[in-house]
Amino acid sequence: MAASQRLSRGFHRLALFLAAIPLVAGVCFSVFLFNDHNSAQHKNQRLVCAHDYFSRGLPAGYVLDDPGAARNKVIALQQIGCSNREWDTVSYGEAVNPPAFTWLDALTDEAGACLGITLAISLAVYGLVRAIGWVIGGFAAT
Repeated sequence: MAASQRLSRGFHRLALFLAAIPLVAGVCFSVFLFNDHNSAQHKNQRLVCAHDYFSRGLPAGYVLDDPGAARNKVIALQQIGCSNREWDTVSYGEAVNPPAFTWLDALTDEAGACLGITLAISLAVYGLVRAIGWVIGGFAAT
């Protein structure tokens, strides 16, 4: 019985160690994603800038006779002075009604999903190693 308990304890420790590896890797990846959320804040700032531009009045060429077509019109942010990059674009619909930016929303979108997947993988590794330990411990007891 003592050998079986030592074996079970050993597999428990091994399972904890092996489950910690994907957990640490996933948390590091989530921190990397957190650094990328500065770009989410930057995108929101560009949308607010475009909103301010269009709240002053529509420039020539933006006809709102067909609201569906006007909302899908792509706007180059460099032309209206909201970005230094020529590839930054938004749709007119986004610029008219920009979503409110909160850090909680930005973090829970990607980092929350990443941490959930990380936790699931870590628990699966732990469960698998413990199951192997129970099977081997059962054979060792007989």
